[in-house]
Amino acid sequence: MKLNKSIIVVTGGASGIGKALVRQFSSEGATVIIADLNLESAVELAKEVGGFGVFCDVRIEKSIIDLVKVVTDKFNKIDIFCSNAGVLFEELGDATSTRNVDWQSSWEVNVMAHVYAARACLPCMIRSPERIFFANYFCSWIIESNWKFSLFNVKTCSFRICGVFVYYSR
Repeated sequence: MKLNKSIIVVTGGASGIGKALVRQFSSEGATVIIADLNLESAVELAKEVGGFGVFCDVRIEKSIIDLVKVVTDKFNKIDIFCSNAGVLFEELGDATSTRNVDWQSSWEVNVMAHVYAARACLPCMIRSPERIFFANYFCSWIIESNWKFSLFNVKTCSFRICGVFVYYSR
C-alpha cells in the first residue's frame, strides 16, 4: 500500500510513538489527522507536517465517533486508522497495590479505546479496498523495524494480527 495521498488518523499522535508515526506517515505523502487530548500539541505538530490536529479523548466512545465523523465528512474516507493512544503508569506497584483508578484508566485507554475505534471506523472501511485499522499500544517495533513491515505488503489475506489487531480490507 502506498501512503502517498492516504488519509491517516493517529490517536495519541501529539507525542511519543504517535508523534513518530505522524512524522513517518507525513514524510511518505499522507495527510495525517493527529487526534490527541493535548489539542495545542496536536495543532502544533499538524502545522509542522501539513496535517490536521483535533481533540479526542479515546476513553469516551462519543469522542471517537465524532473524530471519525469529522474526518470522513472532510475527506470522505479513512485509509488507515492507527489506534495508538496508550497509557503506562510507571509508578504503579504490583496487582495488589495498584489503585483502582489507575487500573480503570489503563483499561479505558489501552483496551476499550480500540474497541470504540473499531466500532466507529470499521463499518465504512470494510466497504472500501485497501483500508487498514491498526490497534496497537506496542507500536514501537514498527519504528524499530525501519517502517517496512509486512502490514503494508499484505496481498493474500484479508486479516492480519499485529500487536493487538490489524484489519486490512481489500
